Formats: sequence, C-alpha cells, structure tokens
Amino acid sequence: MSKDDRYLTTFGGLLAFLYLAFGVFEAIGGIGYDGEWLGALCVQGNVMDAFVLLVIGAVFAFGLRERRDGSAFMLIGMALGIVFLAIYLVLMGANALGLLIFGSEHMEGWTAMDSMRPGLYLGILATVGGCIWRRRLSPSRLSRAGA
Repeated sequence: MSKDDRYLTTFGGLLAFLYLAFGVFEAIGGIGYDGEWLGALCVQGNVMDAFVLLVIGAVFAFGLRERRDGSAFMLIGMALGIVFLAIYLVLMGANALGLLIFGSEHMEGWTAMDSMRPGLYLGILATVGGCIWRRRLSPSRLSRAGA
C-alpha cells in the first residue's frame, strides 16, 4: 500500500466515523429524543438525513474493510458526500428564495442556521478530501475503472 493510499484510508476512516456517528445522531433525533446537544450539532432529527449519512458512512467503512480496492470506496464516499453537499446547498437556497418571494408571513423567523445540517459540514470535509485527491477522483479516471 502506497503512502498516498494510507493517507486516503486514514482520511476515509475519519469520515466513516463522522458520517456514521452523525447518522446515528440524526436517527436518535428522528425517533423523538430532543437533547440540547443535538441542536448544538445542527442535528434536525430527520430520518431521511440519517439514512443518507449512514449510507455514506457505510461506503467509507466498507472501504476500510477492503484490502485491495479500499481506496476506490473512499473516493466514491467522497463523491457521495460532495453530491449531497450540493443537494443540501440547493435546499438551503430554495428556503432563502422562498423567504425572498413569499416574505416573512410564510417563513417567519427563518434563518440560514435553520437549514444547517450535518451533511453540509461533513460534505465540506469530503470536498476538502476531493480537492486533495482530485486526480484520482476525476470522472475520466472513474469511468475507465468501471465506476
């Protein structure tokens, strides 16, 4: 295993832990537990967000288990994190646009922090990893690999 693969695996292990932990926190919030510490982490308690975070975390975790092709799972996990970051940013923009169009009567008291969720800041970490390993994450290289 090359030094670059070791760094990628270590970074992927960190992201696996974070995505799985926040997926569990979202699930806990989704079943009705309303702790103050969940709000401090921007956990909204959405079961679908929990599912997304757990799936991305599972991709990273499976990459840790694979000895031969583990780095491919890490790269796909980063790609998934970046895609869902884009989706969450679009949702945040849609909420802001709704506030602009409909005014405060329909979205009274909405702030950008109301749309903040763990997928956003974890997606930023995945984007940092994507920037570091951008040569390996390029679409042309992934298409040659059959992904």
